[in-house]
Amino acid sequence: MAPAVPSPSAVNAQPGAEGSQAATRPAANEDGGISTLRAAEIVLAGMLVAIVAAIVLEAAVRRRRTA
Repeated sequence: MAPAVPSPSAVNAQPGAEGSQAATRPAANEDGGISTLRAAEIVLAGMLVAIVAAIVLEAAVRRRRTA
């Protein structure tokens, strides 16, 4: 049986491997700004909060009308 030779990606994933510091460094295109995906996530979260608030407000108005 031949000895198992780890793949280069497995070697880099091991702690203390030569390429492990490069994996923790941010990419060159990450300048600390907000990504488009993060901006879309914030907008969608805001819309969800607005919808829930509208539902609660409508329920309160309906309850007041029937009382």
